[in-house]
Amino acid sequence: MFYYGAYGSNLNLKDMKVRCPSFKVIGSTILKDYKLVMNKYLTIEESKRSKLPLGIFSIEDCDLETLDEYEGYPTLYRKEYFDIEVNNKVEKVLIYIMNEGVISNPTPTKEYISTCMDGYKDFNFDIKYLEDCLKELNS
Repeated sequence: MFYYGAYGSNLNLKDMKVRCPSFKVIGSTILKDYKLVMNKYLTIEESKRSKLPLGIFSIEDCDLETLDEYEGYPTLYRKEYFDIEVNNKVEKVLIYIMNEGVISNPTPTKEYISTCMDGYKDFNFDIKYLEDCLKELNS
């Protein structure tokens, strides 16, 4: 079992059930000094004084290969581990971050945006984080 932090399409619980049947929602947290960035798909990057909501899951090792495949690991996304408090204990939490220079057309599909919006609703996250990210893409 490992902890996984989601900030985009994997917040969508219906889709996660298909990808990772073993998942359990542990809760959520705020990741400080990071912001959402849209580059066809969401990623995160360091940004002082920024913050973003993060869904925390526990996932069985048997579902890691499917999750890696969905994230395009290691070509599209890489794995990074963050020290995050989970159930009053600091744990290593896996977060996928997009590799630089792998996307040439940064425009997301409406379906992808809708999937992310549904995930934000599943976690009761403020949609403003996504809206601000999309505004930045279009500016």
